[in-house]
Amino acid sequence: MESQRNAAIQASEKLASENPSLGSSHSEEAGTVYLSESVNVLRDLGKKALLVAAVHDAETLKTIGRNDDIDHADIIEIRLDLVAQHRGILDEVLSHIRKPILITARHPSEGGNQDLSDSDRLDLLESYMPFAAFLDVEISNLKAMRGVIERAQQNGIKIVGSFHDFNGTPSLERLNDAYVIAESCGADLVKVSCAVRKAQDLIPLISFLASEDKLPKAVMGMGSDYGRVSRLLLAKAGSALNYGYAGINASVPGQIPIHLFRSWLGAL
Repeated sequence: MESQRNAAIQASEKLASENPSLGSSHSEEAGTVYLSESVNVLRDLGKKALLVAAVHDAETLKTIGRNDDIDHADIIEIRLDLVAQHRGILDEVLSHIRKPILITARHPSEGGNQDLSDSDRLDLLESYMPFAAFLDVEISNLKAMRGVIERAQQNGIKIVGSFHDFNGTPSLERLNDAYVIAESCGADLVKVSCAVRKAQDLIPLISFLASEDKLPKAVMGMGSDYGRVSRLLLAKAGSALNYGYAGINASVPGQIPIHLFRSWLGAL
């Protein structure tokens, strides 16, 4: 982990000159997120709709400092399972991003890279934990990853317990069951992302978000017809984290380009 930090620091001047919007190096604290903006985001968690820009491909990773996507986001999500083969670029970029970083190495059963084993995913999360303000782990894997979660929380990293259903929208009862598991396993926030194919599918998502629970919730839909509608509606209804994408390609149907998400949300 220390050698990774050092490599990132050594590459800092080169990357900063090519990507001025990323800012200067964090010097010996390269990769840490305890900057004023990060403090503000953590303070606002659960109190306002925060926008998350998902980075899930190498091209976006390379150009993130040369477009204004990063400026429209409150948090940058790095899909480690999808960009892990570009570690050199990843290390350089992460050492300069001034936004809070959310890392995840998604399990194959919930849309992750099919080639990664559980040990590969654990290694990625451990390796990039020094850069993270948030760590996303599937609710179904919170118990299995208890060790890495405890180490993250000892370092002030917030745990997002996530639930994904690409086949449809679960019942409110099932969503509540997922929440109970996440809370019992020590998650700091619960994320739900489900396929929505008709207007009625929004009802359990809205009901789940509206219920008064201890933990903040991030709730959104996926799908070409109702995905975008659901994300705007649920962001206005109180979803804590709201995911758009940086670059030119969405990672799931219904994601909104992060600059449009910021603009549309502000117009509502």
